[in-house]
Amino acid sequence: MKQELIEVYEKTIPVENTNLIPLNFVCEYFGLNYERQYKNIDNDDSFSEDFRKVSNFDVFNDNRQRGHLTKKGFIKWILQLNPTYINELLQPTFKEYQN
Repeated sequence: MKQELIEVYEKTIPVENTNLIPLNFVCEYFGLNYERQYKNIDNDDSFSEDFRKVSNFDVFNDNRQRGHLTKKGFIKWILQLNPTYINELLQPTFKEYQN
């Protein structure tokens, strides 16, 4: 399980820039709706200092603005997600990811 979690982390958190974590990598991996999560976070005042709309050329090779979370915001967001929204096959991995 530890190796699996390392692989999940590597697929969801780019190593080029760990100051801001792109929201869409985690959403894509776990099958979450990126637009919905983006709107929820953007409308939640508790994320006002932890959510940024920036382009990340190093990761995406373009200048399109995407939702990014700070490390603190990422932890807050990932812990509040309900595992039942995740694909049933990925739920055990997601629960470990949250831990």
